[in-house]
Amino acid sequence: MTRPDTVDDFRTRTARLALLLTLVHAVPVVWLTPVSAGTAPTAALLAVGLAGLFSFDGEGLAMGLMALGPALVYLALAVLLARLLTWGAGRLPRRLGFTVLALLCVVPLVAVYFPIYVAGGHSSTTAGSLVDLVSGYGPPWWLLAYWVGVQLVIGGLLILQLANPGSPSWPGLLRCTPWVLRVAGLCFVVVLVTANYRVVICRPFAHLGFDVAQVCVARAGGADARYWYERAARDGNAEALLWIVDNTPDRNRRLEWLRLGADAGVPAMQYELYQFLQSYGGDSDRADAERWLQAAVTAGYGPAQMAEVERLTAEIRQSDSVALLSRRSTLLDAAVANGSALARLRLAEHLSRGSMGYPVDLPRARRYYETLVEEGGPEERAPMLRLVGGSYQDRLDEIDRWQAGLAAGDIAVLAELGRLYLGSEFPGPGVREQGLALLEQAAESDPEVRRSLIVMLRTGSDGADRDLHRARGWLLRAASDGEVDAMARVVDNYLSGREGFPQDLPEARRWIDVQRDHYEQHGGGDAARQLEALAAQTRYIERLASITGSALLGADELRALGQRTDADSLYRVGLQQLTVGGPAVRAEGIRRLQAAADLGHAEASWRLMQVYERGMSAEVDPAAARRELERAAALHHFEATKTLAARYEYGSDGFEQDLPRAIGMYEAALDAGHDNRYGWNLSPEIFNHFAWLESRLKQARLKAAQLTVTP
Repeated sequence: MTRPDTVDDFRTRTARLALLLTLVHAVPVVWLTPVSAGTAPTAALLAVGLAGLFSFDGEGLAMGLMALGPALVYLALAVLLARLLTWGAGRLPRRLGFTVLALLCVVPLVAVYFPIYVAGGHSSTTAGSLVDLVSGYGPPWWLLAYWVGVQLVIGGLLILQLANPGSPSWPGLLRCTPWVLRVAGLCFVVVLVTANYRVVICRPFAHLGFDVAQVCVARAGGADARYWYERAARDGNAEALLWIVDNTPDRNRRLEWLRLGADAGVPAMQYELYQFLQSYGGDSDRADAERWLQAAVTAGYGPAQMAEVERLTAEIRQSDSVALLSRRSTLLDAAVANGSALARLRLAEHLSRGSMGYPVDLPRARRYYETLVEEGGPEERAPMLRLVGGSYQDRLDEIDRWQAGLAAGDIAVLAELGRLYLGSEFPGPGVREQGLALLEQAAESDPEVRRSLIVMLRTGSDGADRDLHRARGWLLRAASDGEVDAMARVVDNYLSGREGFPQDLPEARRWIDVQRDHYEQHGGGDAARQLEALAAQTRYIERLASITGSALLGADELRALGQRTDADSLYRVGLQQLTVGGPAVRAEGIRRLQAAADLGHAEASWRLMQVYERGMSAEVDPAAARRELERAAALHHFEATKTLAARYEYGSDGFEQDLPRAIGMYEAALDAGHDNRYGWNLSPEIFNHFAWLESRLKQARLKAAQLTVTP
């Protein structure tokens, strides 16, 4: 439209264009072909005719020409009619002429919603409004946009009839209207081409052999869809190959297409071929299936990567090996990046529990569950994506509860997460430590959690490493808080030196007293029986103290004294080890006693004589026993002196009878006892040693006299 020269020229042109658009789009015209007949607007016939020109087949071209011919005729008639009506309206007074023009535009536009259109084919006839007639053609949103645009242009052209030539905006209207109409026309063309791009754009290029255009045409469906998909598939188009495989029921034909796509380097087809060979192939196909799986994995295909991840998971569980965790994590992360929903599900599970080598990351796990919720609930997903015992939203709620509980220090949540992280399958770095820390935080306030924690640390169960030192600390904490069962176990452990406790009899005695005070103050149904048991334990400790001949040493005191190498320290430590220790400790005690004896400690030699002679924690060694007895006697040990003298008197325990020597030893012992030169305590409070020595001396002299007078 060129720029008008006068006001009348401007109004005439805009009115003519408004009428032309109305006549072309709203007035039904007769359409008759060998296969279909009816009434339709000229614009519809033009659209069908142009689409037929791009069909590139004989039938489509014929149908297009049959529609395009009448459409051009009706278009010419519409132009003439628009000119005639515009001329007639222009002859009327301005207001009346505008009214007539408006009615000529509005009435047909309203009438399109009434059943004045008919379309049929092969002797079948249906009637409906223009909306019904075109509802089956093209995307509805594009058609709606086109129709709304047409009515806006017609309305705008009618409004221009009311413009006042004397207004300041009139020159601007004269200049802008032609450009606005050109832009509107361009928009109409763009909308029509876009709405029919499969016909106008895709089909020509499809005939030229472009696989993307062939798929574009095939997506529209129809009888020739498979033809176009097959043409694109032979050129290696991935979408076409997948469609063909999914829509080919014959197994052998499907295998041919799969191999074609796999050889073309399409990762999805390589993975499909792997699945096919795994399901239907024989043993000879296993290696081939594995080759195609690895090819799809290398190409970065998410489902293939997840298949490899699941296989590695089974291998890791079967072998209980963590060596493959790094490769599994790399593949899983890659599958997530490549859009695999299953990968997101697996990763969310690992991050919420710290399993399969991943650390705990609740915010990140929550984001993955959110994306799964947005994509659809488990009932809408594949079976492998369905959760056991809940939905993705349940998992989100669970994570929210955990995060809130952690922030508030909720004991139940702390204990739950602590056990969850400790029990994680192949936990990531720091996950078990994190679980143990949470469980310990809960144990600070909950005795029940503390008791289970002690058992876990003591036995190394439920995912916790065996840590006797840590278990000891919590057991002492429980005993200090008044738990009698913990007190009793503390006593047993100090007595035996088990479960991370050093053997410490004084400390055991102290806890016995604490436990006794508890029962005496609080009583209880079995308080009397418990007090009897505590009394028995006290007597046992006192008996051990009497054996050592001095107060029992505590663990710290025993350890400090054990660092010293003087004879008395070696003797005291060795004697307590020999008295209260286990086999290994008693052997160490004998070693220390021997070292003390070698340094000239008489009591150590006397104890060693008893050990070697009786086989106490050592093999019976008569020679060593005689050696230590003689050494103890030489060091003026009273018991050793009188024992050795008696053995010389009787000739017993490996000693030859030597009465003169026995008499000399008895006499020397009596002399030493009377002047107490060796510090012997020979008081008759328990046993009158003087009387015993005098009696043995008398008997030895009588034996010697008898031997002298006997011929």
